[in-house]
Amino acid sequence: MKKLNLDLNEHTGVISYNIIKNISKKLDSIMEYVREADLAKLRNILAKNIGVKEENILFTNGVYHGLHIVFDIFSSRDEIIIPVPTFPFYDKYEKFNKFKIKKIPIGSLDFLDVQKIIDSCSKKTKAIYLCNPNNPTGTIIMQKDLNKLIKFCSKKRIFMVVDEVFTDFSKISVIKNVRNFKNIIVLRTFSKALGMAGIKLGFIISDKSIIKKLRIIRGPPYALSKLALVIGEIILKDKKNLDGYLEDLDNSRKLITGFLKSRTVKYKAPPTNFILIKINNPDKLEAQLALKNIFIKSLNNYPDDKQGIVKDYVRVTLPSNLESTKMLIDIAKHLL
Repeated sequence: MKKLNLDLNEHTGVISYNIIKNISKKLDSIMEYVREADLAKLRNILAKNIGVKEENILFTNGVYHGLHIVFDIFSSRDEIIIPVPTFPFYDKYEKFNKFKIKKIPIGSLDFLDVQKIIDSCSKKTKAIYLCNPNNPTGTIIMQKDLNKLIKFCSKKRIFMVVDEVFTDFSKISVIKNVRNFKNIIVLRTFSKALGMAGIKLGFIISDKSIIKKLRIIRGPPYALSKLALVIGEIILKDKKNLDGYLEDLDNSRKLITGFLKSRTVKYKAPPTNFILIKINNPDKLEAQLALKNIFIKSLNNYPDDKQGIVKDYVRVTLPSNLESTKMLIDIAKHLL
């Protein structure tokens, strides 16, 4: 059976022939170092695509790299607030006591209390990190609550760091606020909806004064991958590929949730590229499917999930291929 990777929220579609053809035409240039002109070209295309100024964009080797660039600006005297469980990028900072991390339990799969975050801030708080929608819970902070938090952080001179890796699915974003608030730092990626997980290309959006500082930490243009920039430019120009993928995911989501409803299985289907399914023994299901070359993620013992919010859940990346979706459902009929 063909391997089906549904454990890391990767793009599950097939890259179009048109994109592959255009990449092949650029192969002669990928052995070169990245130069500022290369970045300027992609910045121009991306700025028009997402509606920000070019001076507000900094490219990175993926969001994980971007997060470490951002959090390197803080010191041991600083306090960072992080709602948990979330994407555990911060573990190395804990191990080396880079700064103090104050963890705020999310409390629910369906709701994040923004007022609780505000009340947790102190005079030492320098930043609040949010993944929106959150991974692994799928919890969403709606625009009204985001605006409330933005105004609070601006008044208190606290950085608001927002990880928007799933924004192509949720359509919720704070990037329009960057033009009016200098304390917002947004991270995005080409890895999820655009299908470049293995190539590693991300970007930071913030005020130009912040971007200038972060550029120093990131390093010169040649710290980035020329291959990633070349493919990123080609994919950005092929909007049909993204639209088709999002439509395929919607169809997959409907089929899977329809099946789960028929079996009265508890689930959560957030506006992301994954679905959460509650079962009695997620570790066992993960192992059983792995034997069939299907890989999903058990969320038992997820980092900092002391309240057990995602305990007994599996996270399954949505297949975009109809055949793969039906195959997954057929196998699940015998396991759920």
